[in-house]
Amino acid sequence: MNQRGRLLLLCLTLGLNSCVAASEGSSPGQCSDGADNDADGDYDCDDSDCALQSPCPGAPFQPGMLEDSSSCDAGDEAFVRRVVPQLLGRQPRSIREVELLVQIIEQSDRRTLVGALMDSQAFAIRWLDAIKDMLQVNRVGDRSGIGCTSTDPYILGDPHLWLGRPDLAAFIRDNGPDGPQHGEPWTLNDLILSAISLDDLSPVFRAQLFAQLGTKLINLDNPGAETSWRVSHANLFEHTYLNRRMSCMQCHNSEFSVTDDSDPELDRTWQVPGYFERALFGSSAGRPIQDLAAFFRVEGVLAMAYYPEGVYRPGLHWGHGEGFNPWGMHSRCGEFILPSEMEPDVEAWTGYFIEPVEEPSIWELEALLRGAFESLRNQDLDIDSDREVAGDQALAWMIGMTVAERVWTELTGHRLTAPHFFPMNRYQRDLLVHLSEAFVGSGYSLRSLIETAVLHPYFNPGSAERCDELDSAYYLAPVFNPWVSEHDVPELRLNSPGDGMARLPARVLMDSAIYALDWPDFDRNVEAIWVNPALDPGHEHDGDGAPVDDDGNPLDENNPINEDGFPLTPTYAFELGIGMFMLDSATGFRNNNLAESLTWEEAMGPCVDPFPEDEQRGDDWIDALLQNAPPTIALSDLVLAVKDRLLAQPAFASEEERELIEALVGAPLDAPTSDDEPLRRACGVFLSSPDFQLSGAAGSDLLGTPSPFIPQGSTALDLCEDLRARLLPGTGASCSNEGRLVL
Repeated sequence: MNQRGRLLLLCLTLGLNSCVAASEGSSPGQCSDGADNDADGDYDCDDSDCALQSPCPGAPFQPGMLEDSSSCDAGDEAFVRRVVPQLLGRQPRSIREVELLVQIIEQSDRRTLVGALMDSQAFAIRWLDAIKDMLQVNRVGDRSGIGCTSTDPYILGDPHLWLGRPDLAAFIRDNGPDGPQHGEPWTLNDLILSAISLDDLSPVFRAQLFAQLGTKLINLDNPGAETSWRVSHANLFEHTYLNRRMSCMQCHNSEFSVTDDSDPELDRTWQVPGYFERALFGSSAGRPIQDLAAFFRVEGVLAMAYYPEGVYRPGLHWGHGEGFNPWGMHSRCGEFILPSEMEPDVEAWTGYFIEPVEEPSIWELEALLRGAFESLRNQDLDIDSDREVAGDQALAWMIGMTVAERVWTELTGHRLTAPHFFPMNRYQRDLLVHLSEAFVGSGYSLRSLIETAVLHPYFNPGSAERCDELDSAYYLAPVFNPWVSEHDVPELRLNSPGDGMARLPARVLMDSAIYALDWPDFDRNVEAIWVNPALDPGHEHDGDGAPVDDDGNPLDENNPINEDGFPLTPTYAFELGIGMFMLDSATGFRNNNLAESLTWEEAMGPCVDPFPEDEQRGDDWIDALLQNAPPTIALSDLVLAVKDRLLAQPAFASEEERELIEALVGAPLDAPTSDDEPLRRACGVFLSSPDFQLSGAAGSDLLGTPSPFIPQGSTALDLCEDLRARLLPGTGASCSNEGRLVL
């Protein structure tokens, strides 16, 4: 954002009727207050007027924070415990792994640790699913594209083939969809992994337009299906790309809102400066949804094959058509009719997005998107004195804000906008701009965005007991819970670290349990189960349109199927129940509720693989623990080994906890045992505990706490060598004989 844009942002911060530029160092603070007092767009540390006076190294202030307030950090151990699940998709493996990661910080800084974590394959795999969630990519059902978005290896081979390979994403970034084709067929899954490696998400947003349209949505036996699905696609585009809803813009937009107020204390809509909706739709209040939906025409754009009455499954079959594969994408992502070969739209709809379009289609929308990304790739957002924004820049910036908020929400569990799609206070607004600049200004870099977010002081706030300079637990700006603004007690109009607590993402919880206990991946039972061989376009078909295998034998349809068109297995029911995004009709959730808790406890309470491939389950981590433990070891030491594995806590918090665990497992903790039942009872409790389920609570520092029993393969040296290979290859890092990581 340029200087003019920053000035407008400050104007809104002060209230539209009170924008008076102050000189640096004037009230409310001096050059050391971390504020932009002269409204030039630079904070103290970057301001030329303050560079010699300001304590720039280590200055704590960042946009979104309270000015002139104390800052409190929860410490390096708390930071590691919070950042590992979010970046790697699993909990730390023990207190020893926490100690090793803290050692990286102690010898360098948190930025170095974050960079090392993001260099790992686990980071790409974890954020592959997070990005698909942000784009609302269906995992099951007809709209999952029959393999285009699946991670199941039985559908399209190795789902991680494109890990660490940026060339696919670079090819799409540099070419149009109707130009040269990539040498290897690829899926959206492949592209996301490649884009993470390239560190540029813009190719994903461009290709997703085709992957989304290239899914079975239309039944032309219903005359209204075509137009209905156009609108559905448009609504999905609004939500996943723009974080807007046309039906809401008449009351809430970047120019005005019914919850605006000239008094900052009463203002409940804090827009980012710039009339973005006007730039895209010609009016801040939006326009008829049909004008956007026209770009999502299906018939005549998506190649389909028609089978007449009297043959197998009469009608149009999207997967059987022969057309062009944009950028060489896999045919399971859909095949399309080139713009030069398209027939006129039978509905005769015209479109408007940034500009009027006479014959709109997904091809024109992709071209607008491509130009938008390029418009801000090497220059700042330009907002003129009337707050007008060029359409291409407005589109790129709105996508940037959408991604920034979705990533912050994924990391913290808290949105920066209210249900009307705008921040409720200036702190949320400032933080949203800060994160958006990090993403857009770095060439749409996921790494830069995540680094900016996790290094923000509000990602790892400490409790009041930790910092003597705090007079109250409520010292945070209301970015986590903005609804406290009207509290009767002024102090409670702010947030405390408790407001930042949230349940971990459902997929992270599931994967943490799977990883810690050495269970097979549950998703193997979900993403492939619905694939109906009778509808699979990857098979050949006989003259009547019926599917046959490679030898010409008929293929039968899978049965039974549920109302969504695929089997409702226990695994699928579990993932739905704990809040994972699965499809449009089951978009997931992050909050704790009774149904979620019961679903989790039913599956995880026994602490055995709840969804084995065969009736006979295989050995897991607890079996290995017992097999390698001395026969005389006390049950308490084994319970603590399990607790350390799941929670990175190798000791009982108190004697009371020890007594409760003993009562729960139904066996004396001082006695030896070879029975796995007591350990699995304790394991089930740990898996449902707040320490496993929640993030944002720092807890007690446990570094240096001895472990009474360290299982085979889990010593500090074992973990050090593993981390060195995974996070720090080629850096010269080494492990001492004692298992200390040396950079």
